[in-house]
Amino acid sequence: MKLRDGITFHDGTPLNTEAVSVNFLAQYGDPLVGLAVRPYYVAEEPITIVDDLNMNFNLTDASCNWPSALTGQLGAVGSPAWIAALRKIQQLISNQWNRTIHL
Repeated sequence: MKLRDGITFHDGTPLNTEAVSVNFLAQYGDPLVGLAVRPYYVAEEPITIVDDLNMNFNLTDASCNWPSALTGQLGAVGSPAWIAALRKIQQLISNQWNRTIHL
């Protein structure tokens, strides 16, 4: 995968292979989400970072479903700072839902 240079998250963190790696490994290691992610990848080294803008996803087999899987939750990439903050609280907590202000 080749990333476009000059892209940043809302907090100013650059979108680079380290940021993608943080997101990917968070999903890969998650007990629930990982069930959908792990079957696509080689277990020993699921990704290889080449440089700041290039990385390889090491798939177990060719898959016509893999590109479309990246268009949903499995392809979501957030700022590594946001991921770190979520790890501190372990989960997003909401004690109310207001139909008029929440999707």
